[in-house]
Amino acid sequence: MNALREECWNLRDELIALRREFHRAPELGLHEYHTAARIERELDKCGIPHERIGGETAAKTRCAPSSMPAAMSGLAP
Repeated sequence: MNALREECWNLRDELIALRREFHRAPELGLHEYHTAARIERELDKCGIPHERIGGETAAKTRCAPSSMPAAMSGLAP
C-alpha cells in the first residue's frame, strides 16, 4: 500500500492542475465537451481504452452527447 500512496502523492500536482483547468472554464451540465476532450487526452496518455458517445448512440443509451465511457481493469473487482 505504501507504493500506491507514494504514486498518488507523485501525481498530486498534476491532478490539482487538471482540476484547476476544469474550473477555469466551467461548462453546462451534459455539455462538457472541453472537459471530455481533455479527459480523453489523459486517457490516451495512460493507454486506457475509451470511446466517445454521441448522436444516435447517446440517444439510445440515454447518455449525454459528451459522455465518454472508459474501460478500467484490475486484479480485483
